[in-house]
Amino acid sequence: MSFWPFAQNNAESKINKILDSYFNLLHKLERTNPIIAKFIHQEFDENDNIGNNTSFNVSNENILSSNSSSSSSVSTIPSSKNIQNKNKINSSNRLQEIQILQKFDTSGNDLPASLRSLSSNSISSTSVSSSSRTDITEDDITNATVPLVDDISSLNVSFIEGLLNESDLVNELPKQDTNLLDFICLGFFIDEKTNEKIQNVEYLIDNLLLAIKNLPIATDFSNDTFDTNKISSGNYIEENTRPPINKTETEDLNDPVPDYLPNPTEEPSFASIISFENTQEDYYLKRTRVISEILSMDAWLLVDTLMENERYMHKLWSIINSDNFISDYSAVVPVFLKIHQNLLTIKTEQYIAYISKKENLVDEILNHINISMLMEFFLKCISTDKVESSTGIINLLKKQNLITKCLDILEDDKLSTDIHASSGDFLKALISVSANTPIHDMTIGPNVLSRELASAEVVSRMIDIIVNKRSSALNITISIVIELIRKNNSDYDKINLLTATLKEHPPSDRDPIYLGYMLREFAIGLPKIFGIILDIENDSRIPFLESQLGKTFKPLGFERFKIAELFAELLHCSNMGLMNSKSAEKIISIRNKIREQLAKGDDSLLKEYEDNSEIFEDNVDESFEIPYINDDQNKKLREDPTIGDLFKIQLHDTKIIPKVMKLFLDYPWNNFWHNVVFDIIQQIFNGRMDFSYNSFLVYSMFNLKDSCKYIPNNDSSDDTNDYFEIIKDFVLKGYHESFRFYEEKNTNLGYMGHVVLIAEEVVKFSKLYKTDFISPDIFQKLQSSDWLTYCDGVLNETRVMYSKILGGGSFVEDANGNIVPQLQYSNDDSNNDTISGDFIENDDSSFKLTSSNPRDGLELVNVEDLDEQLMLSTESDLHNKLKQMLISASQDEVNARNAKNGVIILGPPE
Repeated sequence: MSFWPFAQNNAESKINKILDSYFNLLHKLERTNPIIAKFIHQEFDENDNIGNNTSFNVSNENILSSNSSSSSSVSTIPSSKNIQNKNKINSSNRLQEIQILQKFDTSGNDLPASLRSLSSNSISSTSVSSSSRTDITEDDITNATVPLVDDISSLNVSFIEGLLNESDLVNELPKQDTNLLDFICLGFFIDEKTNEKIQNVEYLIDNLLLAIKNLPIATDFSNDTFDTNKISSGNYIEENTRPPINKTETEDLNDPVPDYLPNPTEEPSFASIISFENTQEDYYLKRTRVISEILSMDAWLLVDTLMENERYMHKLWSIINSDNFISDYSAVVPVFLKIHQNLLTIKTEQYIAYISKKENLVDEILNHINISMLMEFFLKCISTDKVESSTGIINLLKKQNLITKCLDILEDDKLSTDIHASSGDFLKALISVSANTPIHDMTIGPNVLSRELASAEVVSRMIDIIVNKRSSALNITISIVIELIRKNNSDYDKINLLTATLKEHPPSDRDPIYLGYMLREFAIGLPKIFGIILDIENDSRIPFLESQLGKTFKPLGFERFKIAELFAELLHCSNMGLMNSKSAEKIISIRNKIREQLAKGDDSLLKEYEDNSEIFEDNVDESFEIPYINDDQNKKLREDPTIGDLFKIQLHDTKIIPKVMKLFLDYPWNNFWHNVVFDIIQQIFNGRMDFSYNSFLVYSMFNLKDSCKYIPNNDSSDDTNDYFEIIKDFVLKGYHESFRFYEEKNTNLGYMGHVVLIAEEVVKFSKLYKTDFISPDIFQKLQSSDWLTYCDGVLNETRVMYSKILGGGSFVEDANGNIVPQLQYSNDDSNNDTISGDFIENDDSSFKLTSSNPRDGLELVNVEDLDEQLMLSTESDLHNKLKQMLISASQDEVNARNAKNGVIILGPPE
């Protein structure tokens, strides 16, 4: 008995005894058997170049490793008694295994993979064919497994099988015992059938493949996935005219099973496998788990052993072609990823070099595009190709047409929406890691794949998908375009292509992505995309629905929402500086040509353009007349527009902005739609008003009817849909409808928050620009009595209300988002350079804003300068107050009219 009261870890002791017995036997056989000695020397020659961190040290006197984790080092030749003691320790497990084996055909043809060798050593020794005994005792097992002579037959599969059957092996792996690593990576045994040397690590890999092959097909709980037959057989690739996968390298799961493993012709029935509480499924699941844990150890020796042997890597990669490798729910997927992610992490360059040799890498991956975990792993492989340390995988994927094949999937009507979404998600993730500004550690910057996505050819194809495919393909494709714009904003490029010289920044594959080609294609295709909105509106097949308020309506639909979101993002893109430069496209064209020449090793074109900086000068005619909106300016901008102006011209001519604003009011409860429309309007008001067609877009919002005269060949002069004004037909109409709704239902319509925000944008626009310089019509609209009444009363009171802390209080939020104490208003002199106005306090404690100069437009109340008198007001209080203000304003208007006409209203007698 041990002196210490704590018992020794029995499982660890068993593992160490197995290893000690193996090393002792190997040491003895090396001295007595020349064949074993030759094998050991070959092993040494093959592994003497493995990394310096390994513990493998072979000599004629010391085999594999002598640094045992047990109490004594391996130094003596094992006797029969030592082996007998080892077998007694494992006799209980062996008894159970042999009883499982007896459930199968004694020929061993139907045995599980890892039990075949056990059957030849154990079952034959414990056969009951010559006896009437039907029970097996531990003594039988001990006697059957003790070798009589330490010959070459003793060096068999029993050692590694005994190790795999140890229940605590998985817990011992993180300790990275040197003996255990040497045994797994460099150990071997002699196949008793072929007398060939079998490496332990290869035996583990083959056992893993066989266990995976015999696992039940995974159940996918999602509604739609790839068809299983397509995935396993590669039919999907053939249907899309892709080259077939090289099966000789990748589909080892379908190759003949090695001789030392079983090759059953028929699967045994489920009932025939049950032994105790174990089933064949449990056995294979356990075997898969244990071996995958071994092969995914974070150990340099193991990783080197796998990476240096291409045959091992082919077998491990072949897991991806398993019949069970079909969904995220498959038990095989984590096994594949656990092993390969470990190899990628430890030996990044070597692993990428290995997968780069696969001629059908893209096809093999995209066959399983519905498996999100695999696509994340694929993205990690791509993210290794950074600017400072390129691995070349991006160029390989470009050659294998990754982008084209992803769009093939997106365009295939036969595939489910889930598969379309998987393709779109991968492309968006690829765009994200290819962003022009660092977002996270995986960011690799612009590259040939993201540049291909922004090319005219690919964008034209995406427009065709949007217009012709519709449905999920439309939504996903638009999401890809939006992500492409957001992650490649040229205003944040590290290299300013307008000022960068070819000498300082020669063209490369890592140049910033130019979105001009994409924006031009969308400008050309804008009428067709806008036609989808009109088609949906006029489609009589779409059923009407009834709201909870009892009103019928036609659903807005996700397609119209995504198209409006696309318009908003394209408008963002058109406002980028690079999109509003006439020389930008010429610069990009020259850099593209030089880049192609440099890829071929020819720098003559680069030298030719290095000193010709004058070709990059941006010659823009910035002269204009007052007012800016006129026929001459319209013609000048249309003759040779920048790409940004080209898009805005198309946006103006198709009358998209008024249409989406009308739909804004038609769907008062769709806040997603309201947010997108507000984004569009805000972008237009915040855009450049000089030397840009943006001012014509603003004019079309204030007076659509008159703006139509600037559209060439416009034939809709009598169209009633052309009558639209943002003040009368949007802001005021929206407020009046919400006011009436509040009178009936005691609540505002859902769009009122965004209507207030849009009204504030109009006020800011009127303060920022001299609107009569842009157009006298805009100035007149802003000075209308209805608009002034709305701004002075409704807008300012509403803004004060919306700026309060929920539930009241004495603090407000300033312009920077900070909560500050609310200050009492003080009469300071206004500064002409800032937005200012005169506040007049009335008897009814209301505030009125008067403009110091009509030309300056309206002012917004400074919420920091208000006192606490309205801090506890509610929406109902605000509504009642505005109602009284409107009544008073109407009464004042009637009195003024009567006084003008000489009408005297007689009151009741006193």
